[in-house]
Order: sequence, then structure tokens, then C-alpha cells
Amino acid sequence: MHFLINCNRFIQDLNVAVVTIIVLIGTISIKWMSRKHATHFVVVGRKTSKLPFAAQINWYRNGSALIHDAYKKFRDEVVQLPATDRQSIILPLRYLIEVSALPHSIASVSQATSDFFMGRWTTLHVGIFGRPTLDAIRSQHISRLSRQLDVDWRPIAVHPAILSIISQTGMRTIVGPEVCRQSWCLKNSTGYARNVFMAATILKFTPAFLQPLIFVLTPYIYRIQFYRHRFFKAIAPYIRQRIELHNCYSDHSLSRPKTEHAHTLDWLIHYSPPDELTPEIIADRLMGVAFGATHTTTNHITNCIFDLAANFEQWAPPLREEIEQFIGSKKTGITSADLSNMWKLDSFMKEVQRLHPPGKLSVNRTAIKSFELSTGEKIPSGVHISFPGAFISLDDSQFKDAKTFDAFRFERLRKDPNTNQHGLRFTSSYAGSLHFGHGRQICPGRFLGSALSKLLIIEILQHYDMKLENGKVRPESVLIGDMIIPNTNYKVLFRSRQ
Repeated sequence: MHFLINCNRFIQDLNVAVVTIIVLIGTISIKWMSRKHATHFVVVGRKTSKLPFAAQINWYRNGSALIHDAYKKFRDEVVQLPATDRQSIILPLRYLIEVSALPHSIASVSQATSDFFMGRWTTLHVGIFGRPTLDAIRSQHISRLSRQLDVDWRPIAVHPAILSIISQTGMRTIVGPEVCRQSWCLKNSTGYARNVFMAATILKFTPAFLQPLIFVLTPYIYRIQFYRHRFFKAIAPYIRQRIELHNCYSDHSLSRPKTEHAHTLDWLIHYSPPDELTPEIIADRLMGVAFGATHTTTNHITNCIFDLAANFEQWAPPLREEIEQFIGSKKTGITSADLSNMWKLDSFMKEVQRLHPPGKLSVNRTAIKSFELSTGEKIPSGVHISFPGAFISLDDSQFKDAKTFDAFRFERLRKDPNTNQHGLRFTSSYAGSLHFGHGRQICPGRFLGSALSKLLIIEILQHYDMKLENGKVRPESVLIGDMIIPNTNYKVLFRSRQ
């Protein structure tokens, strides 16, 4: 016990030391940062304060407002944001088609994801999100997920409860039941993701030339390595076994996983080239898949429950009627076709995402090499580019009463023969709905996330009523820079369905 207390005190002291060191040399970094981010684009939100880290603090506290300001004032211009972890620019919608069509070799969503989570230091490097990982996710079938939702859900804080369920269910689809049932698996998945997020947040606050020092000092990096080591030690025997089976076929096309039994692990092995077919690389990619699938889906389902509970009597009855129509009391064997027939549920989820997206910026890319837009604007190598998707979705030019939550908005649009049907499904995209990205590098895991979300919402609606605690309103999300995080402590009241 004394050892644990001392460890906790050491970690607290270490965190204080990290912050102190950053502040002490912050003044030196300001001029360096301003030189690095010199630009010919319109710039919004740049602070002139000489206080250490004024720009960083301004971005993390007011990032959402700065993006909104840029969209309102300069929606037809290329604008640089005051993000301090990277040179970041947002583009007008007229560039959406050409940017979405750019190949990985010029503008990469994988590199943008790695950069966002400071992958150089947090182990979420670009290789985790490479071609074999994306191909594996695209190929994995989702029709059997319904058999994996055997969960005794309890009325506790929404986000932690959903995180636990999605982590366990997601890991089952990724590595199979033998691994996910082991006691360490759930803690490992959530612990790794939590510490990656914390480490990335600290490192984003730190100028690049100081990051090696902070990398050594912050405890989160050591915890990340601990979780990676434990995962590899446990999963390596399974990976070696699957690789040996894969190598038994001289024609590797014959080893293609059987769809109804395959897990992400099997698809990763199938798509990885021979020189990347090692337990270390496969385990690394599995960690990346688990990280991506778990937390974005958890946040979305949490927001869905908040919006359901805030107006349960209005939205729940038509959703329950649709569930009864297409699946009745079916416990197993729910298929992707069943889910796709539920237009009201699909619309509800898309409307929740429209008003509570995963981030303020969409269609994120990192320029792998310099390139030129059709209008002659030059985008330098290494620059982060995106579109202000959250604010485009709230623009009255895209939707009638755009700032009002209307659960069945997209169902009505899909039924309207005079409406362009492109992009109206939850997993699809168009200019008014860019939250999964757009074009050739759109999020490959959106189908898995959609299936998990729908199955869990169906389970909850079939068995529970819900409401907000007396006198409370739907909780606001937490805004950090361009990130949007649902309230992780908020509790919703549940009871057995009456």
C-alpha cells in the first residue's frame, strides 16, 4: 500500500514537473513557433500576447470558436488556424471533390490521424493505419455482430458503461472470443487509449523541439508501452498460429478468410505483404484498429443516449415501432440487411452526428508532398488540411432549421423523390455531412461503428426506458481545440421498459 501511495505521489510530482518545465522555457518557444507557422494564407485567432503559451492556451480554450469565426468570415478563402501542434488550414467547399480524390501519396488521412494523436511519440504511427489495416477493415463482414451483444447493461454514468461494452464487443470482432474473454483484455484496450489521448494532449501543448524532453518525463508514455507489451505478449501466440496457417497455402488467395468466421486479425494477415507479416507488426495494427473503433463509437452512442433521454417520449415510440416491424423479438441472427431497413434509426444516428460530430474539422489530410489546388493555391508538404465540417452541417444553406435537432430529418429526405439521395445514409457522405470524411479515403471503419451503434441502441430501446435526472438538461460537450468530447461523467436514469 505504501508503495502504491508513493507511486501516485511520484506521478503527481512528475506531472507538476512537466508543466513547470514547459512554462519555464515557454517564452523561448514563442518566436520559434511564429517562424515555423509563417504563411501566405489568411490567419485567424493569432494572439500577440507575450505570455508563455498564449497561442496554445487560446487554441485549446477557443479552438471551436476560432474555426466558426473563420467559416463565417472567410468561407470562400483558404484560412490558416492557430493550432500549435501543426500548421493547419481549412479549405472552402469548392475544393472538396479535388481534395477527396487525392491519393495517399499526396494527401494522407492515415498520416493526419497519426499526426493528430502525436503518433511519433504515442506509438500510433502511420504504419498502424496503412493499406493492410484499411483493406482488412473494409473486408470484414458485420452481419454476425448481433450475436455478440449479450450484455447486462446497468444504469450508471453513460460514457464509462458504453466504453466497457463497446471495448469488449469491438475486441471480439477484432481478435476473436478466445482473447477478448481474458480479464486483462478490456482494461488493456481502454487503458491504452486513455493514455494515448492524455500523452497526445500534453505533447500537442509542447513545441516540437521540446517534445523529446516531455516524452521522457511524462508517465503516460510508459503506460502506453506497458499496455502494448502486455497486449503483444498475450496475442503473439495467436498471431503466429494464424500466420502459420496462412503460410500453408502456396497460393495465398486460397487462404482468404471465410467471411462468416473471420476477425480483423485474419484479414490483417491476409492483406499484409510478406515482409510485414510478423507478430510485432500485426499486433501493432490490431492496437490501432481497437483504438479507432472503440472511442469514436463510444462517443457517438453516448451522444445518441443523451439525445434520446432528453426527449424520450417523442423519439422512442417511433423507433421502437420500427424495431418491432423489422426484427421483432429476435435475439440472434440480426443481419446487416435488417439494420439497413431501419431508416428512422439510421436517420436518428445521422442527426445526432450532425449536431454532435467527432470533431470540428472533417476530411483531414496531411500533405505528404507539396501540391497545387485548381485555383493555383500552393499547399506545402507537411501541412494539415481539412474542411470545417461541423459548421457546414449547421449552415441553413445545407439544412432547413439547421440548428434544430430533428431525429427523422434524413428519413424524410430519403423518402422525398425530389431530393438528391446521395449521402443521406448514416455511413455515406456529401458536402453537408462530412463527419466520416469523403472520397477515396473515407473512414473504412464506419460500417463496423454503425452496426455496433445500431445494435446497442436497439438493445437499449427494447429493454429500457430512460430520462434525464430531474431538473437537468442535455449535457454540453467538452471542447478542446478542434476536438469534441461528450460529458464522460453524466448519468442518465434507466428503468426496465414499462
